[in-house]
Amino acid sequence: MMEKQYPQDYSGNAGMPPPPYYPGPSNPYPQPGMPPPPPPMQPVGSQPMYFAPPNVPQYAAPGAPIILAPTAAIMYPPSDHLPLAIFACLCCFWPVGICAIMKAMESRDASLVQDHVRANHASAEARKYSYWSIGIGVALSVLYTIMMIVIFVCGNSNAITALIN
Repeated sequence: MMEKQYPQDYSGNAGMPPPPYYPGPSNPYPQPGMPPPPPPMQPVGSQPMYFAPPNVPQYAAPGAPIILAPTAAIMYPPSDHLPLAIFACLCCFWPVGICAIMKAMESRDASLVQDHVRANHASAEARKYSYWSIGIGVALSVLYTIMMIVIFVCGNSNAITALIN
């Protein structure tokens, strides 16, 4: 009887029988005790494949300690509130609006150099000054409207003195 000949491979396993699992259309599922097949290759220009993060173990023995590597937190730059500051300067009380624009620009500059503490602080200040400018502008507009109504109703130049008394 003739001995079965196996094909020659170049991994040093010449003459050995093939492993019980060959990935491919004939056997798409791994057999018990065998590792899962590697992910399929993708053509160039297709969507990238996403795997589990490197710090999450894929396999762990029962009772074995699992050590996770620390990951870096993603820091997003804070909002600089520049559009709000510009609106407050142009449409409301401009002296405080200029301070709001300066703080918004300071926040933007700090974000560019990755100084997140200073950027957050300047952003909060820009928002605070913008709200103050809007509040003062609305209050002054309401006072001006009330004064114009009083002057129109009284119809004389002594309306201011009547308003005070």
